[in-house]
Amino acid sequence: MAPAPLNPPLCPMSKAALTECLQHEKRIMPQPNYLPASYKEAVKMIKPSLIPIKQYKCCVNDCKIYPMNDSIRECTICNESLLYKDSNRCKKTFSYMPVVPRLARWFGTKNLAKILYAKKLDTNGKLCDYTDGQIFQAELNNGIFKDTDVEHCVPLALFTDGVNPNKNNAAQKSMWPIILTWISLPQEIRYLLGPMMMVGIIPGNGRKEPKSLDPYITILVDELLSNMECTESLQLM
Repeated sequence: MAPAPLNPPLCPMSKAALTECLQHEKRIMPQPNYLPASYKEAVKMIKPSLIPIKQYKCCVNDCKIYPMNDSIRECTICNESLLYKDSNRCKKTFSYMPVVPRLARWFGTKNLAKILYAKKLDTNGKLCDYTDGQIFQAELNNGIFKDTDVEHCVPLALFTDGVNPNKNNAAQKSMWPIILTWISLPQEIRYLLGPMMMVGIIPGNGRKEPKSLDPYITILVDELLSNMECTESLQLM
């Protein structure tokens, strides 16, 4: 798979041009230095810090999605071809960004960990946030968070809705972003773009809405379930 582009999409720059810029910066900086001298060197340097992305091929009827390296060529439910005729190019794809590695980074980053371990619950009896409600308290005392410190709980809220960012007149809603937010974070940062985690963008179905969101959200649910008890210090909801 080709590496993700380093430059923002709003400021397009070719790989060759970016390589020339990097070479210039490396040349004028004090020597020796560890700046990358090319696009490939830059990608190699930052690759461990990039968000891992998993690619899936999708049934055009949104019956099911399959790993990109799976040899299957037809949907096992509706028998619709997953690939274009006489081609290995997928008709529909879905890119998924795993959640757990990003949560682990939060716990492993000193300044972010201070926020995670800060006092979250308001004990004055006022209902000011999700974490003050009876449902959260019940889960904390007798549910899946039982016998777990509040600082180690990761309650997540999922948001998804159809949008049409490209003003496509042929479709009312052309894609469905799947977004998670950490609802026990302080309210003033909870809905910033950093703490909010994009999981993936469900593609539209031509001029129609997807027939089902379930196959896409199932990928997220499976990841969370498989990590529910991965360590004693991280519990997912």
